[in-house]
Amino acid sequence: MARPRPTKTPKIEPGIWWQGDQANLVVDFLTNGQDLCNGDGAHMGPFGINGSGTEFRLLYIANALQTQGLGEDGLPPTGGSPTPYYTIESEDTTKYYITNEDEAYGRATAYLTETSDGQLVYRTISSVEVVEDDAFAWHLIFQPQTCYYLLRNAKSGKYFTFRSGSIRTAEVAEPAGQESFHLMRGRVPVILGAGDQTVNTKGYWICEGKRNVETPPALQANGEGGTITVANQDFTNSATSQRWVFLTADQVRLADEAKSPWTRKSCAVTLPGLKRCPKFRTTTCRVMLQPLLRLW
Repeated sequence: MARPRPTKTPKIEPGIWWQGDQANLVVDFLTNGQDLCNGDGAHMGPFGINGSGTEFRLLYIANALQTQGLGEDGLPPTGGSPTPYYTIESEDTTKYYITNEDEAYGRATAYLTETSDGQLVYRTISSVEVVEDDAFAWHLIFQPQTCYYLLRNAKSGKYFTFRSGSIRTAEVAEPAGQESFHLMRGRVPVILGAGDQTVNTKGYWICEGKRNVETPPALQANGEGGTITVANQDFTNSATSQRWVFLTADQVRLADEAKSPWTRKSCAVTLPGLKRCPKFRTTTCRVMLQPLLRLW
């Protein structure tokens, strides 16, 4: 009898469900929606192989596909790095704006750009300004022969590159291995906006994943002056400062439209109290509150 599907994504613990997308898509398809990837801390289910001679051909095929999915979700083969694949269904000509997944580090209020000498920086900018400035726009170019991505700035034409232990940008005639990056999808849903105006997506680790190491170098926001650092990839859900959200111009605008907390109803509740405050009589206070007074 097939076990029931979970109604929500649980924590990753021995004996329950796997959180990654790819392995679950494989199992969901092969079981016609009756099961998901699971394990007990030692055995993989439902397509684990316990020995030879008793299994049938489909089981071996399913096992290989589920194992491939686990690698794509970030569980690397022994001595290797996570398996790259077509994580973002991108178009080469589309402009993407890259913000950090962590709200404390300016999610949807700060975006990646570069300096003239190729340093990556993370700067606060409005949604109106960011979509009009190609210095903050990036093209994602998928390489099907390797399953890695190139990231090229829309204004300068420079590429992300990994050199001397850091991720920066450089002008190159023919992008090669140093310019190829693994975009590994996170497991935590990222919901931007509110109500009917939401963007439901996920963050991605931007990794130099070609050196066959289990924890490859990953781009990380440190929240100090907009600087960007590189650290060993942290696979935990809590590593939000290492995951980056890729938004189109329409998604940037949609997320921004739902951010304003000011409505006529909320102003009607708060402004009478503000008017009774002695500090409201000062010129500075009245000037600062003028936009709010117009709504009221």
